[in-house]
Amino acid sequence: MDNKDSPYTTLAVGLMNQVQNQLSRSFYLPYLVLGALHLPLWLIYIFRDLMSDLRAHYHFFPFLYAAVAYLIWDRWPRQVENPLRSSSASTVFYLGSCLVLAVALVFLQPVLTCLSLALGVSSFLLRIKDPTTGGSLFPISALLYVLVRTPFDTFSEDRKIITMLQQWSARITSVLLDLVGVVHDMPGTILMTPERSWGVEEACSGVQSFYTLLFASVFMAVWFRRTALRAVVLVGSSVFWALTMNTFRIFLIPIAHVTVDWDLSTGWQHAALGYLTLILGIVMIWSTDQFLEFLLGSFDSEKSGSETEMSAVGRFWNRFVAGRSQYTSQEWMPSPRSSYGLLAMAGLPLLTTVFLLPDLFRLVSAQGGDFFRSNVVMKVDEAWFPAELDGWILERYDTVNRKAYSDLGQRSDVWHYRNKNLSVLFSFDQAFPGWHELTICYQNSEIGWQIVNGDLGRTKFEESLPSVDAEGESELVSYVQVELFAATSGDRGFLVFGLDDPEGVQVPAPGNWSDFSAFFERLKGRFAQGVRASFFRSEGYQTQVFCSRNVSDEDRAAIKNFYLKLRAIAKAKIREAKRNQQFWTAEELESMMNAEKAKEAAKKSKGEDSPKTEN
Repeated sequence: MDNKDSPYTTLAVGLMNQVQNQLSRSFYLPYLVLGALHLPLWLIYIFRDLMSDLRAHYHFFPFLYAAVAYLIWDRWPRQVENPLRSSSASTVFYLGSCLVLAVALVFLQPVLTCLSLALGVSSFLLRIKDPTTGGSLFPISALLYVLVRTPFDTFSEDRKIITMLQQWSARITSVLLDLVGVVHDMPGTILMTPERSWGVEEACSGVQSFYTLLFASVFMAVWFRRTALRAVVLVGSSVFWALTMNTFRIFLIPIAHVTVDWDLSTGWQHAALGYLTLILGIVMIWSTDQFLEFLLGSFDSEKSGSETEMSAVGRFWNRFVAGRSQYTSQEWMPSPRSSYGLLAMAGLPLLTTVFLLPDLFRLVSAQGGDFFRSNVVMKVDEAWFPAELDGWILERYDTVNRKAYSDLGQRSDVWHYRNKNLSVLFSFDQAFPGWHELTICYQNSEIGWQIVNGDLGRTKFEESLPSVDAEGESELVSYVQVELFAATSGDRGFLVFGLDDPEGVQVPAPGNWSDFSAFFERLKGRFAQGVRASFFRSEGYQTQVFCSRNVSDEDRAAIKNFYLKLRAIAKAKIREAKRNQQFWTAEELESMMNAEKAKEAAKKSKGEDSPKTEN
């Protein structure tokens, strides 16, 4: 009896196949877990960011994800017994995906999930054989990196590219119109002829097509399995063709208007022109790829005089330039230890998700940024502060309600005081995710206040004050004093401000406000509320006194003393409001904001001026 046909051999082969199948399935588990952890932030990013009108240049993303799915399905090695290959880089990419996802959760930044998802898919595809080339399916993941951008709008690179294309397209179009004799003027990005003008903006110039052409060029590089060198050249050509097509589109609009009186700037004609130039751009990218194929095609060593010498050159050329060489992948069988290692890495974003689950739920329900887990805007009214204090008399009380997550705070309560010589406003602004550098708001205001002598006009103070609600005790107060001036009018201003947390404890003021301290404070404010409350401050409530005139040293001392007394009262009120849970709901705040808008609109219709406050 042949040993190959013995029942023991058949049983052994069956057992080996079962073990292999089990190990293969264990390889997919860490990636399924990592993919599931991506879902919450990834879906938020898709529906809130990529689908918004502000990101119209990314509206091709459904085609991108469909292309990735199709390429994986089409190139999956179904005919081989073991589709897995050895790759050390795969583990590095998986770890990078876990770390980036954890950072995205800590800062509640859905945009970072594009990068973490791309890294995770790269890790997975590095382990899958490509039956055609013998390498991996890793190049398919390059498509996902097209959607990657910096978080917090740190560099706003997509908008900068759009603006750059607007400016370049406008300049080139102006030269072309001069060549054909069309009388026009191009102040900035406005195209003007004697009959009418057009704005060279996103909707007119078609600069959104750059990102679509970028996607098309990467897709062609992956579809045709181009080498890295040829892929870089092809992707780089998308910039040139985007600029060319945008210029062509802008050029046609005034030409059609002047010659045949067609309006291509609005309606279906404008949309048709946009799609036509986009399709033409994709065709030109394909043409560029074919030109590179002709220029950098495979090297035929058999036609050379020295076959041995030229075959070495040919192998180098075919592998790194033409992309005609075959790769040999080492087969890999996953072990339970490797799967456990990947699952351990996925434990970091998993634990982060569990810890920040309330923040994720709030982010899903929030319409803007997410800073707080619960209602934090306190119910402040006119009675919070006295009508008279040390000769300062209350003249008027105002409220200003804004959208949630406004840089100025969602609500400001403003008391206007006057003594014999001075008029000041005292404002209670809330709430902020940590320290709020009020000088930035004044610098960005309509008046454009500037700090006297640069940073020298901003001074930090710390003083110990008697507690209002705990007799015989004192508490530390940190605040900032600022000397301001208006560059246009020459007016002077004096500002004192500081922040306290919900327990009435001071939020330490930075000694100076440099680029480093600004970055650090903004970074702290970007943390999810659960992280921020554990390591820094959960929220901050700002108090400020502002006087819009040139003040003497005696006036400064009087204003500062007045501020510190009001600050002590504010600390006690904050603690009381927190203890009694006296907070406005989101619905109440929105209702008050809408009522204020209606009131403002009614005043404007009657020609009345509404009181303005500097917050």
